Amino acid sequence: MYAKYVLKSFLNHIEPELTQLKDSKSLLAVSGGRDSMVLWHLFDSLKLPYAVAHCNFGLRGRESDAETALVEEKARLNNDVLFVERYGSLDYKKGESTQENARKLRYAFFEKLKQTHGFGRVVTAHHFMDQWEHLFIYLYRNNSTTALRGMPSSISSTYRPMLKLTARQIEEYAIRHGVSYLNDSSNTETKYLRNKVRHWIIPELENDLLKSLEDVHTNQVMIDQELHKGFKKICAFWNENYWGIPLSRVPGNPYLKAEIKKSGIHHSLVEKILKLSSSGSQIEAPSGVFSLSQEMLVFSKQRFTGATKTVYQADLPLVITFGSHEIEFSFNELEAFDKSKMYFNAEKMEWPIKITNANEGDRIELFGNSRSQKISDVFINGKIPFFLRAAIPIIICDERILCAANLKRSNHLLVKDATQKILQISFKPTGLLENLVQTRSKK
Repeated sequence: MYAKYVLKSFLNHIEPELTQLKDSKSLLAVSGGRDSMVLWHLFDSLKLPYAVAHCNFGLRGRESDAETALVEEKARLNNDVLFVERYGSLDYKKGESTQENARKLRYAFFEKLKQTHGFGRVVTAHHFMDQWEHLFIYLYRNNSTTALRGMPSSISSTYRPMLKLTARQIEEYAIRHGVSYLNDSSNTETKYLRNKVRHWIIPELENDLLKSLEDVHTNQVMIDQELHKGFKKICAFWNENYWGIPLSRVPGNPYLKAEIKKSGIHHSLVEKILKLSSSGSQIEAPSGVFSLSQEMLVFSKQRFTGATKTVYQADLPLVITFGSHEIEFSFNELEAFDKSKMYFNAEKMEWPIKITNANEGDRIELFGNSRSQKISDVFINGKIPFFLRAAIPIIICDERILCAANLKRSNHLLVKDATQKILQISFKPTGLLENLVQTRSKK
């Protein structure tokens, strides 16, 4: 009975995400334990595209190695792509538990794989009993809002499709389908807070409070919706991928604090975000990047990385979206000066030209003299948040920087009175940068 219920419940839960799950490969976080091995079996049975990631922290000696061997053997038999990370030791921070340290390392590994290989999401095997543990642990830590909210099915790039399943149902599914797994002996050690909740509290309350917990979560969703409405009102700009709040509205603001907590960020990191004090400072969180840009606290889900595009003369006129700008290339006569455009002598230009992001130490020859300036200083003067700098297009010709977007042009390929052929490059800010520019212009 349970086996059929598990499959049906799993399918119902993933229905809103099914198209994305079919169209892009997921990264399954697999420990070798019961829950994650059942997750693997479900994805395999439904022919959903995936790869597997496994971490061996070596904390339980032969037992940890046995889990790795089990995962490797299943991946070999299935002909699945498997990524394994082995840790010689854990780098502890003051006041951080073994479990918390391992969790951070584990998710850093998953995020690196996701970024490198283009996985659509990281999928974990958290189930309904984990919701219970989440509730009691956060109540114990005096974080009632996070506790009552529970773990969301999806947060940032992490997806939890088994949250509606109980441990008993998963166990029955594993038995019926012959899913091999190993039990983690550390799960029985009550020195960990999570295990105390799992073994001492949940068994006493499971039957009576299952429905109550669901009701609590429903009520919290309604509260979250009202808090989110209040949060949007204090924003200078907002959309699903980024937002900005004037610093004058940050101190003690309950709407901001609730919004940050909702993303699943640890409470200690919330306080660090709220205390950002110097322009250019930033904090990377699992959900995105928080940064201070002059008088604005900004957040972006998107993390910009290096990229390169090539533009050929024969392709012009051409419009390209790169990072934070829409860029238009065309051959035109020199019009009245427009600061959103750059003009270059196309007669002496070596094609193709390249659009890329700045590298550390890059310098640009200054217009009107023989000196040069660091591109990093150009960004500072242009008030570009640190995490957005990789999104600023750098135009290069013949290994020399022509311009950094419309922030600064070089002394190279100057247009003169006799120049007949002129390359015009127009830069239009998009996304977060566009909103920042508009906000500044209103001051």
